[in-house]
Amino acid sequence: MIIWGSGGGLCIAGDAGVRDCPICQSAQRFDFSVSYRYAHIWYVFSWVTRRKYLAICSRCHNGVAITKQAFQASVTRDPIPVMRRRGWLMIPAIVALVLVAGALQERQQGDPALVANYHRAVMQAIQTHWLRPDNTPASPCKVRVTLQRGGYVTGVDVEPDCPYDEAGRRSVVEAVRRADPLPYKGYEQAFHPSMVLTFVSMPDASHP
Repeated sequence: MIIWGSGGGLCIAGDAGVRDCPICQSAQRFDFSVSYRYAHIWYVFSWVTRRKYLAICSRCHNGVAITKQAFQASVTRDPIPVMRRRGWLMIPAIVALVLVAGALQERQQGDPALVANYHRAVMQAIQTHWLRPDNTPASPCKVRVTLQRGGYVTGVDVEPDCPYDEAGRRSVVEAVRRADPLPYKGYEQAFHPSMVLTFVSMPDASHP
C-alpha cells in the first residue's frame, strides 16, 4: 500500500535586521523565514510544492511577505531541511542500489558451470580424506562448511537431518578438516563463504 500525503513547515533563515513592525507600531528585529508546503510518499520521499518568503517580527511574530529575490540576496543557504527538499532523490538512489546489489550478487554467483566444477573439486578433495566407518548407511548426509578466501575452513556443521550415527558424523567433519585448505585457486569467481556439501556412502564402494 502506498502512503502519501502533504505537510508544511516554517524555517528561520537568518537575521533580517531592524524594521518597523506594523503590529508593534515600533522598530523591531526581524528574521528572514520561509513558509513551505511539501508532498511525500511514505513520509520519506518528499519534495517542496510551495514556498512563501517572509520577514517575521521577533516580538509579535507577525510575518511580512518579501520577494524571492530579496530573500535570496540576503540568505545564501536554503533553510528547508534537505530531506524535505530532496527526499524524492532517494527513490532513484534505492533503485540504483538494488541494481548494483543484483549485479554484485550475479557476479559473486559466477558462471554456473564454474560453480558446479568448484563444488565437484571441493567434494573430491574431501572424499580423499573421508575414512568412512563400516556401518555408514547408503544415505546422503549434508554438511555446512564455512570458508575464508583461500579455501580455509572456519567451520563445519553437520545438518540435523543427517542419518549417520555419531561415528559417521565425526568422520565427515574430520574429512573436511583434513582437506583444509579446500580448492580455491582458479575458482575465485565461484567462491562462496558458506556451502552445503552432500556425503553419500555407497555400500559397494571402497575407501577412495
